[in-house]
Amino acid sequence: QGELNALVNALNGGYIAPSPGGDAVANPNTLPTGRNLFSVNAEATPSESAWDKGVLLAQKTLETYIERNGELPRKVSYTFWSSEFIETEGATIAQALYMLGVAPIWDAFGRVGDLRLISSSELGRPRIDVVVQTSGQFRDLAASRLALLN
Repeated sequence: QGELNALVNALNGGYIAPSPGGDAVANPNTLPTGRNLFSVNAEATPSESAWDKGVLLAQKTLETYIERNGELPRKVSYTFWSSEFIETEGATIAQALYMLGVAPIWDAFGRVGDLRLISSSELGRPRIDVVVQTSGQFRDLAASRLALLN
């Protein structure tokens, strides 16, 4: 019903409220449907849930590497894709940040404008260099996230 009402309203030149797109299970803010979709607010990435996922993924990556090689990697690489970035709200960025030993600082609006250094004792391992390759769409969508990593 909400979608039909929004369609009729749009055809009459009315305002359609914005809404993030994506997976309704991962991001309940996508509901209700029938709103004007935008992909993601890059400034709010990684989201807190994406940070948690990214940390776990980075830890699992390191565990697997140690099992196979007997030591931590000195360098890792990531490819950032816009579709994955939108769907996960920045989980891969979170992995890269955690490898570097930094964590996002969220403001009152959920935006990430700065990073904090994770102490060596809290991190429990050396910091790992990160090499990043991006798709052109990711670069255009999330240039501020690349600046944050730099």
